[in-house]
Order: sequence, then structure tokens, then C-alpha cells
Amino acid sequence: MPTNALHSKLSLPALGLLLEQADHPYGLTSRLNDRYRHLHASRSSITTLAKSLADADLVTPRSPERVGNRPPRTIYDLTEAGFTHMRHRVEETIRTAPAMDADFVTALAYIGLLGKERAEDALDERTRRIRQEIADLSDSPTDLAEIKMIEVEYWLRMLASEASWLEQLRDRIESGEIEWIGDKPSCSTASMSPAARAQPAQSRIAPKESPRPSTTSQADPRT
Repeated sequence: MPTNALHSKLSLPALGLLLEQADHPYGLTSRLNDRYRHLHASRSSITTLAKSLADADLVTPRSPERVGNRPPRTIYDLTEAGFTHMRHRVEETIRTAPAMDADFVTALAYIGLLGKERAEDALDERTRRIRQEIADLSDSPTDLAEIKMIEVEYWLRMLASEASWLEQLRDRIESGEIEWIGDKPSCSTASMSPAARAQPAQSRIAPKESPRPSTTSQADPRT
């Protein structure tokens, strides 16, 4: 796991699941593996991640609780700072992640946390980048045997497929075909009563925009 928990591939999906429901590392590990099997989350890695996220004030631990004969377990709640970080990372990843990237797929799962206009703008920027990559690759040498450039043909097809899908998604969002739910917690769950913390995160919401993250993209190594 990266030294900085914010850079871990597990941090965004873990925060996303804590947004849905507070949990202890054991339960969070099970939920992660049910929804994101390709991440292969282990209980030890999630326990370490939860502590690191708490150190960064993105989650807050409750007092350990014992149920029956089981060892005491610490339940973690998403904080206001955790939600802000999560939404920032979702938008930035949608804008800047390379085409066909696994991090983009994870961020896409939480695009509903953005306002419609921000989501549409992020999708537009991503589509422009991919269309530009298609244009750049289309200028590849044509005097070589096709078999020597077959990987370019493959990648062009993949890029075109993603760009087309992004454009369709953007149109469906704009037209209202996709019902938009952009929720956020109204306050840090650390300050809530136990009864309030037990409610699903979607019921603790208030409309509020966070500052737009930087849209500066890093150069794609394939271009």
C-alpha cells in the first residue's frame, strides 16, 4: 500500500462505501470484495488504510464496540473533509485518467456526487482528450505492414469506443434521461449522535458545491 493513503487505489472505493454506510474494517473488506473484486482487498490492508485515512481526517473512528464474543471492532465514519476529498478526486480522475483506465472506472461509479454541470464539463474534457489522442494516432506511419502496426488499430478502436460512450452518457445526463442524485453529508458524522450516524449517508445531505479542482492534465505517455 502506498505510504500516502490518499494515493492508494483502495482509498476512493473505501470512502465511497463509507459514504453509503459507516463500517469497521472487517465489514468494509467484505463489501469492497463484493463490489470491486479486481482490487483483492485484504482485511489487514483495509485496517491499515482506515487508520491512515483517520490520520488524514478523512474518516473518524468511533469507540471500539464488542458484539457478543467477537473482538471489539472500530467503526469508521466519513467526515466532511473526506467527502470533499472524495468529490475532488472523482472529478479530477474523470478529467485526467488515461483512456480505459481502472481508476476512471472506479471514479465513474461516483460521478453522481458531482453537480450535473460539473459532471458534463468533466466528461466533455475527457472526450476532447481522447478525440485528440485518436487524431494523433491516426497520423502514424502508413508505409509499414499492417501486422507491424496492429496494436495501433486495436487502440484506436478502444479509444473510439470510449469516446462514443462518453458522448452518449453526456447527452443522457443533459437530457434528463438519467436521474441525477448529487448528495453530500451536511456535516461531519463525527459530531452526530449515534442514532444519526446509523442512518444511511444519503439521508444526511445538503446541497453545497466544493471548489473546482485543477483541470491541468498530465501528458499521456502513449501520445
